[in-house]
Order: sequence, then C-alpha cells, then structure tokens
Amino acid sequence: MFRKNLIKLLISYRTEVIPAVVENWGALSQEEKGKLSTLNEFFCGMHYMVGLSDQAEEALKIWEELIFEGAKVGSQLLARDYSVGESGTLRLIRTICKAVQSKGCQKSGRSIDFLAFLKDKTNSNEVSVPLAQFVGNRFNIMFHNAAGLYYLDEELKEFLNLYKDENDLLRAVNKDFRVKTYLVSARALGLISKLIIVPLWHILEDKSVSILEMYEKYTHLVSCFNRWSKDPAKFMKGEDIVFYTVPISKDNIYFKLVEPSEERDESTKQILSIIFACFVNVSSRMLSDHLPEGKYHNLSANVVSQAKATQKTNVENKRQFASFDRFFNEKPKMTSYALEGLLMFRQNKTDQFQQSLTEEKRNKFHLLAKKSKKEQIRIYKKRTLEIWCKRKEKIEKKKEDKLKKKAKEMEKKRKFNY
Repeated sequence: MFRKNLIKLLISYRTEVIPAVVENWGALSQEEKGKLSTLNEFFCGMHYMVGLSDQAEEALKIWEELIFEGAKVGSQLLARDYSVGESGTLRLIRTICKAVQSKGCQKSGRSIDFLAFLKDKTNSNEVSVPLAQFVGNRFNIMFHNAAGLYYLDEELKEFLNLYKDENDLLRAVNKDFRVKTYLVSARALGLISKLIIVPLWHILEDKSVSILEMYEKYTHLVSCFNRWSKDPAKFMKGEDIVFYTVPISKDNIYFKLVEPSEERDESTKQILSIIFACFVNVSSRMLSDHLPEGKYHNLSANVVSQAKATQKTNVENKRQFASFDRFFNEKPKMTSYALEGLLMFRQNKTDQFQQSLTEEKRNKFHLLAKKSKKEQIRIYKKRTLEIWCKRKEKIEKKKEDKLKKKAKEMEKKRKFNY
C-alpha cells in the first residue's frame, strides 16, 4: 500500500512540475509530452528478497506444524516463552543473536564470553562470529544468520551447555538448540543464503547488469525453484546453482552446509522442497511484470531507451527515508517541508547543477523558485490537512468497527441466553 501511494505522489508531482522545467513544453506534440511524462514502474529486487524471506518463514511454520502436530517443544516448555508469533526456527535464529552476537542483548547476552570461548577452542585470535544484528538489517538477515548458526552448531552446543543456567535467555536458547528440526531448517535457510540470496544480491548491486536484463535472471530463477521443489538433492550438494556467472563464496560455512549428513539430509530435502514450492508462488506474484507475458518481459525500443539507467533496487530511496528519520530526531522542531527541501537539495545535487548553469539560466531558475514559493507552501499545507483528515477518518472507522463488533458479540450472547 505504501509503495502504491508513493507512486501516486510521484506521478502527481511529475505532472505538476514538468511543464515548468521542460523548455517549450506547450510547443511539444502529444507523443513527445507522453514520452517525457511517462513514469515506468519497475520492481525493487531487494523487496523481492524480503518476500522470499517472509515466504520461507511461512513455509517453516507449515513444516513445524506437520512435524510437531501442535505440541510445544524447546523453549515453549519453559515458563517464559520468547516466541513472538514466529516459527521455532526463526525464534532460535533471533534469540541466538541476542545471546552471542556482539550487538545482542546487553543484559542477558554473553557475546564476549562466546568470542573468548571460540578463540580458546580454535587456538586463534583471528576468529569471528558469523552472525549479524537484526536491527538495521532486513534483506538477508534470516538466511545469513541461519548459515552462521548451522556453522557454529557444535561450538554453540558446548558453550550453551556451560552457560545455560545463567539466565532465562540462555536457558531458552539452549532448549531450542536441542530441537533437531530447527537445526535442519537453519541448514536449509543457510543453503538458500549461500547459493541463491547472496549471488542475487551481487547481481542487483552489479552496475554492469541493467534492469532490462533482470527478466532473464528472474525467469531462470523461477524455473530453478520449480525444479528444486521436486528434487533439491543436487542443490543441497552445491552441484546445481542458479547464477553461474556469479562465483559462490566457498568458505568454511559453505562446506559445512553442503557436507553430507545421514541424520539431516532427508529432512533438509523435505523442508527445501516445501520452501521452493512456496518460492514459485510468491515469485509468480511479485515478479509478474518481469516474467513471460509480463509487461516488462519484451520491452519496446522506447521503454528500453528510457530505462537504461534505472536502478534495480530502491535502496537509495530507503536511505533517504532513513536520513529523513535521523534529521527528524536530531531537529524535532524542523518542519517536514524544510526537511524535504534539504534532502532533495542533497540528493538531486542541486548545488552542482547550479554551478553548471550560465548566469542567465541560474537567475531564471532562482526567479522561478521565488515565484513558486507561495504555491508550494499552499500545496504543503493542503497536503498536511488531507493527511490529518485521512488519519481522523481512520480513527473514527476503527472506533465504529469496534462498536459494531461489540454490538455483534452482545447480540450473540443475548441469543445464547435465550
């Protein structure tokens, strides 16, 4: 919903300003105006990775429900339940980071002790913990930390056995770590990280790969998901990879993940089949425009020329929102209108643009900016009022729905009593 509203705002803004910034706009033909005003809406590749992560989590919930049949296992058996409506596997990945990651829980975590334990066990000072903090990381955090967790399997078991009675967090992590199904699922997620997500991320960040080439990548990726959903055996061994042009990082974590295990191989195959089947469905939905018969699969020459420099992700836009949030916290009395102007000045490199203009053109733009100031403030106030009105409507609707629900429940009770 947020993305759709943002696109509407961009289209509206572009329609309003383009006649003022394009010279001789009135003299252009309708076809030329159409080319200049068209906004091509491509899908952000990073959000696709988030979609895969969410879908993998749903698949894990289904898998665990089939295995445990609703029974409580691991830390759920303790008095304090650390679950927040997630799968047991994700709970283990999240709580293990709180317990041993350097930016984990300051009260109950033991990151320094665990690092010292690893250094002593490996007899090396060059050791590190291959886990990242959840805060500030979104796109690959579940897959990445699952790989690190599985790699540290034996070390974590030994460490938790020593520290499990120190506090509730370590006690809960130790309980979940003893559930074999969670470790199997972590292995499956780790394999996806190493063989799919990380290579895809490299492609999305590779500036030599155009967004126009992504339809081929996405189409091939979905065909691989379809094949692996039937038999992921070769994928598990690292023999069947999706992007042969991107080298796989074959480090110790990779070799631990692909290492055969009589105890875990069959279960890993089963969970991978379920996850890949879910990936086929979510990919068909999220990448519909980039797959065969989608609107960006066979592009016209006009769209190709327009989209050559288009970014494959909107990470830069996310950074702008992060900057907006930081400025808003640092300067709470600064209006959002002033903040928007500051960010646009920096993002659009307005200073460099002004320096490149002749004095005559620079004065022309300055005069245009002065003249448009009152109109911009008027639009800003109007937009602010509309936002508040919508928020008020939302609150009123919520109250109304709550009253209707209460009345419905009262009616049910009345009928039951009679």
